[in-house]
Amino acid sequence: GIYIDSTSGLCYSVSEDKKFRVFEYAKNDVISGNIAYNSNGLISAIELSPSSSALTALHVHVETKRAFITNRSGQSFIYDISTV
Repeated sequence: GIYIDSTSGLCYSVSEDKKFRVFEYAKNDVISGNIAYNSNGLISAIELSPSSSALTALHVHVETKRAFITNRSGQSFIYDISTV
C-alpha cells in the first residue's frame, strides 16, 4: 500500500519486503534502517520492519495522524505519525 500526503510532501508505503517506509517524495530518499534528517533538522526518511511477515495493507488517517498497517499473518500495527 502507498499513501502520498501532498500537504507535507511525505510518502508512506508498506510492501512484501516487510518494510514500512516514510520519505520525502521530492527527494526520493529512503535510508535503510536509519533516520535521515534534512537541512532543517527534520526527519526526511524512515524505514521500519515491524513484522517478520509481509506487510499487506496501509491506511493513513490524516485527522488523527495515525498509520494503520496489517501483515500477512493478520496482525495490525498502529503508528503515531504526528512527529514525522
